[in-house]
Amino acid sequence: MSFDLLDLFESILFFSALYYAGSLFYFIIGLSKEENSPNNIETPPVSVIIAVRNGEKNINRLLNSLKNQTYNGEMEFIIVDDESTDRTVNIIQKFTQMDSRFKYLSSKGGDQKLTYKKRALDSGIKNAQFEHLLFTDIDCIIQYLWVENMMLSFTDETDYLIGYSEAVDATTSASKFQKADFFMLLSAARGMANNKSAWACTGQNQGYRKSLYNAVGGFSQITEQLQGDDSLFLLLCRKAKNINVNFANSPGSFVISRPELTWIAFLKQRIRWAGDSKVFWKFNLPFYFTSIATFILNMGIIVMPLIYGFTIFLDSWYMNILLIKFIAEYILIIMGGKAFHRQFSLINFLQWYFIQPLYVAVVSVGSILNVNRSWQGRKS
Repeated sequence: MSFDLLDLFESILFFSALYYAGSLFYFIIGLSKEENSPNNIETPPVSVIIAVRNGEKNINRLLNSLKNQTYNGEMEFIIVDDESTDRTVNIIQKFTQMDSRFKYLSSKGGDQKLTYKKRALDSGIKNAQFEHLLFTDIDCIIQYLWVENMMLSFTDETDYLIGYSEAVDATTSASKFQKADFFMLLSAARGMANNKSAWACTGQNQGYRKSLYNAVGGFSQITEQLQGDDSLFLLLCRKAKNINVNFANSPGSFVISRPELTWIAFLKQRIRWAGDSKVFWKFNLPFYFTSIATFILNMGIIVMPLIYGFTIFLDSWYMNILLIKFIAEYILIIMGGKAFHRQFSLINFLQWYFIQPLYVAVVSVGSILNVNRSWQGRKS
């Protein structure tokens, strides 16, 4: 590599570090804001929609949690089976016989132009009786207060509701990293929601209005994306409509997600998630530029020692980049901890910090190469 090319690469890397740090400090500003989220004193009817494929291992736990929800308003639980080959359908039908609030649907009733999970969700949304919709995943753990506490933040002015979820069973190196990384993502999501410029959410815990789904044409603009039912759909809605987005702050609304115990399983999940980022530019350029800056920064952190050897760690320029990144990320995890009443030790953070560059590189390259374009074992 010529000197000129190295100069250009170093300039791009330094600019990416500054852009990345600037984005993180914008998240931090949002987290530091005084939150005045009004509590909804009404109890409007709500449709809870769950898409499931081959979920017999966890479905009883989730459906029992739904059955015992404390919410005083009218509820229906729409469970959409996506062509399961195990006992999932039998279990759903058992609940529909015991409790009339449970509804069984097939994903075949959804828009045939959509793929898998989005088709299943489309089927559920089309058949929902009510305006307020809540979503979670079949392998998540919800509290009995979940609907009640999510609806506290689903006010008359709310169009889209972002909920918090976390991986807590961190027993392996992969799941410990997952826990910290997911926490960083949700901290950033809450910060941006507080800044009135929501960028991201998770299908493990979210809600929106049926009228909003219909107004933007459902998932029709993102049919080619394997995922797209959470962050990308949020961005689509924000671009199409002037919507009000809330973040559900009550601890009773928090959801526990499935821990990924192996690195292979975790990386496959994140590569699948990252597939949406390739089209972010269509819906939100700042978010897209932040994704690009994150990729360039972390790739540069890995590549520079390969070019210069270990002497790079004596270079103040390189060490300043690492310091900028460290300060911005550490402040974010501290502020997120205050917002969500969670604690991460410096050791936990350092473990995440040193693994993250390689993780970002692997996930980014995997998504670019379309690795693991599947949902629940099926290719798109």
